[in-house]
Amino acid sequence: MTIAEAKKEYNALLKRYYKAVEYFDRKDIPDSEKEKFIENFREILAGLNYYLSKIEVFTNQQVLEGFYEWCGHARRSNGHSKNIDR
Repeated sequence: MTIAEAKKEYNALLKRYYKAVEYFDRKDIPDSEKEKFIENFREILAGLNYYLSKIEVFTNQQVLEGFYEWCGHARRSNGHSKNIDR
């Protein structure tokens, strides 16, 4: 697995993580129902850790927001891109 592939997989899993957090934070769902999905949540966390071990070098921001590098551009926090090939 390349670092680029690991970043792509990490980003996809990070989206699932945030959806799971939203689910577990909901007050209208009983804890007994949420408990059914705890193991799935642990698998997501293990997957995130696995991909980070493959990527090796990352910032706290990348861990929380994902990796946004493509086509010689890096995404800034304001949503704009800058060319990093120079």
